[in-house]
Amino acid sequence: MTVTDNKNYAVDHAALLAWVNEIASLCTPDKIHWCDGSTAEYNNLCEALVTKGTFIRLDQPNVLIALPALVTQVMWLALKIALTSVAKEKKMPGQPIIG
Repeated sequence: MTVTDNKNYAVDHAALLAWVNEIASLCTPDKIHWCDGSTAEYNNLCEALVTKGTFIRLDQPNVLIALPALVTQVMWLALKIALTSVAKEKKMPGQPIIG
């Protein structure tokens, strides 16, 4: 796919179009999407990420959380607690310095 295959773009910067076409030839994407920064685009992207399971919609309006970030934070906290427990069991002076 090349940029010129997509008629829904409003970019006329020749060097940018050439670069996108070059990268597209290397990556062979199914489609090329030009971000317009609109609220509709944001809502569509968030909804797609919720549907995929990457985002979780919270009870408040327009509040989402990225699941991978949450999992990472929980795992980091568990590791920190585990290392602190080991330090206490081995009677090491002080707690381990983590993050």
